[in-house]
Amino acid sequence: MNIALVAETAPAKTLIPIIEKLDDDEIISLTHDTGAMELLSPYSVDIKAIGESRKNTSVKRSNFTIGRLVLQDTYKTYKALKNSDTDLVITCGNSGDVRKGILAAKKLDIPVLHMEQDIYNPIEMIAYANLITVPNNVAQKNLKKMYEIGFCLVRLCGIITSDIKSATSGFCRALHGLRSTAGLRTF
Repeated sequence: MNIALVAETAPAKTLIPIIEKLDDDEIISLTHDTGAMELLSPYSVDIKAIGESRKNTSVKRSNFTIGRLVLQDTYKTYKALKNSDTDLVITCGNSGDVRKGILAAKKLDIPVLHMEQDIYNPIEMIAYANLITVPNNVAQKNLKKMYEIGFCLVRLCGIITSDIKSATSGFCRALHGLRSTAGLRTF
């Protein structure tokens, strides 16, 4: 299975225990962050830069300029996924990279498995993921309230726990479940 990971540094650290449990999978990593590139490079057959950080700039940018740059980065993400024969996109975190990854995957009809970490401020784009994992029941209730994401979608992969070992194991079970349903594209 060809898997594309989309994450920045902190979420990339969360994905490593999952990546280590995968076998015979080709992984490409998509990020703008050099820290994430360094963390994911031992596990990836390829790493693609999908833009650059919008933070910490000394020059004030207009909303139009920021919008243009985000669209350019989204197009880079789209091209990277289109040229990689990806079967599944795994996103983690609540960054712009995740938004770009989910949007590009949706356009290419590639299933997305999103691992939510920010239980108080999840991004709106995760509503377009095929599977969503959450760390606990509070996060599940927040998703239902904020984005009307139902319990069946959030509970589908069985990861409603604060125990990282159980979450990793459940996440891998969900991944293998997707693998066995090759034609799966949406729920």
